[in-house]
Amino acid sequence: MANDFKRFCKPDVGTSNTTLYTVPAGSGSAALESIVIGITMANKSTSGITASIFIDNEDGSNDVYIVKDANIPAGASLEVIS
Repeated sequence: MANDFKRFCKPDVGTSNTTLYTVPAGSGSAALESIVIGITMANKSTSGITASIFIDNEDGSNDVYIVKDANIPAGASLEVIS
């Protein structure tokens, strides 16, 4: 089976939760599987920010933070998964 690589970017996220990617439904409405191979957060502002990355399991169980309340200085980036 061939791999299907996708790249998703979300500029100007702001201060509210933002969905970047949703695993698509497969046959019979069961979710397909996806593998994340990289996550980078960048701060394009002129002051430091605090950011988090959260995986929402949508059924309310097994939700998890990948990074919580990380400080990112002005003009810097944080490579969360490489």
